[in-house]
Amino acid sequence: MIPYDSPEAAEFRTDTPGWVSRHGRFFGRDEHSARYDGCTHVPCMDCGVLIEKRYVSRCRSCADAKETADWAKLPRKPWDETTPVCVYMDDRYFFNREELEEYCEDHEVAIEKLQLVHCKAVRYPEIDLDDRFAGYISDEADIPGVILDAAEELNRIIREYPAPACWEPDKIAVDLDM
Repeated sequence: MIPYDSPEAAEFRTDTPGWVSRHGRFFGRDEHSARYDGCTHVPCMDCGVLIEKRYVSRCRSCADAKETADWAKLPRKPWDETTPVCVYMDDRYFFNREELEEYCEDHEVAIEKLQLVHCKAVRYPEIDLDDRFAGYISDEADIPGVILDAAEELNRIIREYPAPACWEPDKIAVDLDM
């Protein structure tokens, strides 16, 4: 284990003035980058405990506490049990109460302990031919009328299509009045 502030992580060299990481990479006056490159562990930005350098800045405990605090600040509304919900900062989606209850049973967690957020529908994007054909046709050329008409018809179908392409988390917490 090589902590961020260890002399093994990086050193200042005087032959060619500047910071060099333990891997031999030269960083000039940038001590932070040299130390980060040369260390294997960094301090948690909240509590200071050393954590393995994996491009995270908080230990699991502090990250969980921050997620909980952030979720607690979200506005709340009840779940209509029709629109999907998901676990905050996770990719677990629930499309009905039965799925949610089954998950809780399988993972031995109370529903009230889950930090759920509402989901919002993501619609299929309409086709922008100018963007789609950029680089394919010259500025002087026009997109043929038959292609323009077909694209407009496709865009009409996309606008009128009732089902969403997918769902994504919204910034509204679920108020479960169970």
